[in-house]
Amino acid sequence: MKKFINITPLSGESSTQILNLIDSTKEFVRTLESLEYKIDLTTDTLLMHIILFKLDTNSRIWFERTFSTDVIPKLDELLQFLATQARSITSSTSKRNVQKKVTLVASKAQSQCPLCNKDHSLSKCESFLKLSVQKRSEFVKSNNVCFNCLTQFHGIKACKSKFRCRTCKKPHHTLLHFESVSGRGRQMSGELSNSSNLSINAPVFKPASVPDNSQTVDITSCISNVSPNVEILLCTAVIRVKDLWGNYQACRCLLDSGSQASLITSECLEKLGLRKQKANIRISCLGSADTRTNGIAQIQFIPHFSSQSSFKTEVYVVNKIVGMLPHQNLDLSYSDLFNDLTLADPMFHKSSQVDILLGIDLALPLLKGQTLSMGEDKPFAVRSELGWVIGERSCEEYFKETHSRDEDGRYIVRLPFNSCPTQLGQSKQTAIRRLFSIERHLSCDPEKYNRYRQFMNEYLNLNHMIVVPESELDKPNSYYLPHHAVLRDSSSTTKLRVVFDGSCKTSSGHSLNDCLMVGPCVQPELFPILIQFRVFQVAVCADVEKMFRQIKVHEDDVDWQRILWRNSPEDAIREYRLVTVTYGTACAPFLSTRTLRQLALDEVKDYPLASKATLCNFYVDDLLGGAGSREEAIQLVTEMQAMMKKGGFHLRKWISNEPSIFREVFIDSQEKEFVHLDDGDCKVLGLGWSPSLDVFRFTVVPDQLEATYTKRGVLSQMARVFDPLGLLSPCVIFMKILLQQLWQGKFSW
Repeated sequence: MKKFINITPLSGESSTQILNLIDSTKEFVRTLESLEYKIDLTTDTLLMHIILFKLDTNSRIWFERTFSTDVIPKLDELLQFLATQARSITSSTSKRNVQKKVTLVASKAQSQCPLCNKDHSLSKCESFLKLSVQKRSEFVKSNNVCFNCLTQFHGIKACKSKFRCRTCKKPHHTLLHFESVSGRGRQMSGELSNSSNLSINAPVFKPASVPDNSQTVDITSCISNVSPNVEILLCTAVIRVKDLWGNYQACRCLLDSGSQASLITSECLEKLGLRKQKANIRISCLGSADTRTNGIAQIQFIPHFSSQSSFKTEVYVVNKIVGMLPHQNLDLSYSDLFNDLTLADPMFHKSSQVDILLGIDLALPLLKGQTLSMGEDKPFAVRSELGWVIGERSCEEYFKETHSRDEDGRYIVRLPFNSCPTQLGQSKQTAIRRLFSIERHLSCDPEKYNRYRQFMNEYLNLNHMIVVPESELDKPNSYYLPHHAVLRDSSSTTKLRVVFDGSCKTSSGHSLNDCLMVGPCVQPELFPILIQFRVFQVAVCADVEKMFRQIKVHEDDVDWQRILWRNSPEDAIREYRLVTVTYGTACAPFLSTRTLRQLALDEVKDYPLASKATLCNFYVDDLLGGAGSREEAIQLVTEMQAMMKKGGFHLRKWISNEPSIFREVFIDSQEKEFVHLDDGDCKVLGLGWSPSLDVFRFTVVPDQLEATYTKRGVLSQMARVFDPLGLLSPCVIFMKILLQQLWQGKFSW
């Protein structure tokens, strides 16, 4: 109560202060509710009275005008009014500067072109490129532009750029070279403009030559260059930072897993009243002048909502981290999708200042990995310790830009890194220890060991992994994946599967999966697929054989997928590269399902039925489709086989309630391409299905009742019933009621 009453009054019309007041009020109300204190009319009125005295004069007047009736407003109405005021203030502030900028974390805004005054460098100015070399030189001389780097306000002697003319290697810009005037200049400008959408390494923090009593460090940050015409959501959060007086103040932070250090603005540090130590660090950012830090400090922060979590970290003090994020207010017509989530930044779509940047030491541990897809072409939500973080589908865009197909039509993809993988430490020794451990385990079960060998030999024989040449064994940028066996007795094909551990930590404390984007879900959810499956007159099921391993990984990324293996403990350990999409990596589900989707999009003209089925009726590698007639079903199966073959995939385990259709499709095939089930049931997406009767079946065999049955035992029995369609709800509800009564009775587990 004391903390709530001592909230600092608003000094003026500030959206940040208003939002802080709203958050503090909601936190106090939640605390009262957790203590089972009933919020009645008296309490509601008292809280409103306290809040109104915290408002500035103008806000209080506007509130009284808005609710100038005989009805006494409620606390919720006051908070809603304040939220509207905050949005209005933010919106009016952002309209003063609507010019779009390219976002570079921890860097200064790009200077305007001295020729056309637009937001690009002179070397990218179309008007400048159209001039002759003579005209360019005259313009550079008359406008105090450096001949070497084409930026203003310094001469060639004071220029710090190390770049020289690409033609003659002399200290002037290539666009000012008098030989091969326009050809070379235009070629260079084309190279620069075409790279605007590629991922680059920026900015780079380097230590300066400073006095001995100054602290110097080497910091590196990796981000992607953003097109100036596209607004991309970066992951932001509102945190509460402990100030000098023990109070927690709301600050807005940016989660940057590509930065090796965390930063804080001088303004924010001054507001918190925290002390800083001397740390003279030179920051050299791509595309901007050098700057220096103002010191180093320690901060302690918690999420903006009620939580037991608390975090501490060191931050370097800088004058400015980045401009307003996002650059403009975003019109999110789909913001209702996030209503049920506790967002890390409730005003993520509103342009606002960033006070703190959290680097890789905190950004990765804070993220929990769970991702929610909000639909096609919409942002996705990632769960974190600070709440749900909203981000753009950069993984989707990266896939579009980097995927390709080889001469056989097979797809080649790149690993979607969210931070520099070179930050990973040593992983080989851990992989060796894990190999010794799995060998000791397998030696106790010869049959399992034999299956393990067969799996790895198949991997090698299919060229899904290749031996690392001796000349590249000591290549520095690599990651070694430990591996282990997963048994699936219910599988009709592969009883044992080797899974690779991309979450194994390196000597730096980070894993490969920490550096990879998970990617959004690109396939329909389970419920609509099953519902649509029941609509078809002729049902057709199949799955893609070894789907992950039919997709190649680009040769530049395969060293991040190295493994160690030998057939027996007597052999020498050999190093291999996994050259296909690999189980156990964070991006594998996205890359495989997105590639399948890309195949459908690429081949839609030749195979319309198969393309539609792939987009609408696939759940990971399982097809649950069908058709309205027997003839259409035959056409669908024929197209699916042909289309999948063009992408290097192969469908197997065909099942249908009309198995005769397969005899016509595979009449000349020597393979057992279909499964004919007369009476036996099969599994489709975890559900029992009888093809002959075309019905779902549920088999529940409870364990023999024990003398003492526990709450854990009841929950275990209930969890065995897999019913995504809710068909057994009238039966399962009794089990849920029983479990609820056990909770009310406060029975132990």
